Amino acid sequence: MVRLILPFLTLSLVLGQILSNPEQSVPFNTARHLEKQNRLDEAAVIYQDLVENNPGHSQAFRRLRDIYVRQNKLNDAVSLIQSHLEHFPNDTPSKLSLGEMFYKLEKPFEARRIWQEIENQSPPNLTNYRNLFNTYIRLSLEEDLVAMVHRARINLKSPQALALESGNYYYARRVYNRAITEYLLFIRYQPRQVKFVTSRILLMSDESEAQPFIETGLFAEIPYNEKPTRELLSAYYFKTQQYNKALNQHQLMGLEANDDFQRWFAFAESLRLERQFELALESYSALLSPGLEVPSKLTGQALIGLAQTFEDQILPKNDQGSLVHYFTDNVFFENHFYLFRNISDPSVQTAFTLYDSVLIKMPASSFSAQANYRLGELQYRLTRNFDGALKAYEAALRSHPDNELEAQLRIRIGDILLAQGKIEEAHNYFYNDFNRGSEFKARFIQTLVYQGEIDSALIIIDETIKSLPPMNPWFNDFLEMKDFLSQYSMAQSDDDRESFRLYLTAEMLVRQYKLSESVETLAYIRDSFPSAPLMPYVILREAILRRKLEQFEEAIKLAELLSDTPFHDKAIVLTGEIQEVEMKNIRDALSTYHLLLEKYPTSMVTEPVRLHVRELTQAGKEH
Repeated sequence: MVRLILPFLTLSLVLGQILSNPEQSVPFNTARHLEKQNRLDEAAVIYQDLVENNPGHSQAFRRLRDIYVRQNKLNDAVSLIQSHLEHFPNDTPSKLSLGEMFYKLEKPFEARRIWQEIENQSPPNLTNYRNLFNTYIRLSLEEDLVAMVHRARINLKSPQALALESGNYYYARRVYNRAITEYLLFIRYQPRQVKFVTSRILLMSDESEAQPFIETGLFAEIPYNEKPTRELLSAYYFKTQQYNKALNQHQLMGLEANDDFQRWFAFAESLRLERQFELALESYSALLSPGLEVPSKLTGQALIGLAQTFEDQILPKNDQGSLVHYFTDNVFFENHFYLFRNISDPSVQTAFTLYDSVLIKMPASSFSAQANYRLGELQYRLTRNFDGALKAYEAALRSHPDNELEAQLRIRIGDILLAQGKIEEAHNYFYNDFNRGSEFKARFIQTLVYQGEIDSALIIIDETIKSLPPMNPWFNDFLEMKDFLSQYSMAQSDDDRESFRLYLTAEMLVRQYKLSESVETLAYIRDSFPSAPLMPYVILREAILRRKLEQFEEAIKLAELLSDTPFHDKAIVLTGEIQEVEMKNIRDALSTYHLLLEKYPTSMVTEPVRLHVRELTQAGKEH
């Protein structure tokens, strides 16, 4: 008996769902299909039948109403809605539609009577006011809209009611003064929405005619809602590149609580990214001022930001944009030092003093590790204060760095030994860390090369190459170094070997940033061993170094000596870059670049040069 009852109950439930969901009925689906085929009259007949049989069939009612509107049968739409409201007198959306139909039928009195009924519902309802707001917008009834917003704020006892909607309305119509007023009113009472409103106002600031209204409106709002408004004003000044004014607003907001510290740090970061270095340094320095109880994590972040700003501001972008490099991106020939001639500049010393004083007070942490590493990098690569750099790197190691930073710190400590000319100490240092990775092996190989143990270096390079997959980022570096050092093994005479050893001495001097001495050594090789197989490398290296030393005429003369070598394409580009960048002679530079395009159409540097020539030519036309 139970087995018979259960299927019957299941069938009853299914039938009940079908009957209670008329939207799923066959007639409704048929009408929808006809409507999609644009057979609106036939669909309307079915919907009308469904509504008459079941006034609660909301889907059929809405579809039929929309068909009448599409066919401009507004009187039929009115009759339909009125009939519907007899059954459902509290259906406010339908009342709104009825009012809209009356207005379109040029019966404004009836329309406003219905809308007033909706507005007078008790208790006052913000949703109803929003719906009326949207209706007035659709019908372009601005006077009704403004009056209704005023009443809504009184009736709801909410001064900010519909402020966001009003702001959007005026913004879309480019009435900027009223848009600003409404947006600021909104965040005065809804401070959590300040980011959204800020984005709207900053978007508005793209319109030049809006800018005076923005500034005036923001200043007028300050007495009512000072801090959020000043923050918004600062964002506006920043967006319009009035950076000093933006900083002034942050200063007026103060620097006392944790929220202030976070705000100030974010502003300093933004200044740095915009390359407003002086203001960024001022902002970071303010955050690091004595007496402020800034959380140690944020202090570390500010120190790192200060270092990054310092680097970006005073460190020249050595070789940035240059297409001529000596063994491009090869770890064995990388440039460790920045050429900066104003190391005694007071701003440099002030930054180091501030940096060091704050670091001393910081507890050990991952941020202090990063900050110490940054300080070490500045002292190592910029001022070449190797003792100070070593102190900073060792402090970073004591501050619990992550594995990646720890490895970089240990590399740098060995680099300092190489830079100090302590080759044997560096040899022992990297030997102990030989198995830590490819970069440690590369440094160990350098110590062998600088000591003249080229055969031993080649053995280790061969072993390393065998252990690395070709896609390893270090693979090409080791392969290039092997090819280069193999020239020593193939040397046919004592003079060839001596010239090679002298060349390695010149490289060691570069590693110590003794560029003038390195250039003298390379020049000696040219004079004493003019037929050495290594000569193209010697000349290219010397030319690049003389450019760094601002000996431009000598660099160009050396480049001319490479005309019958595999480096002639690089020599041409080097000459063109010196003419363009250092000598500011664009005409000669273009002539030189065209020579490259003509003689070396398949060179690796040809396509970048071709693009650059187009840029220079276009810039010349514009001026």
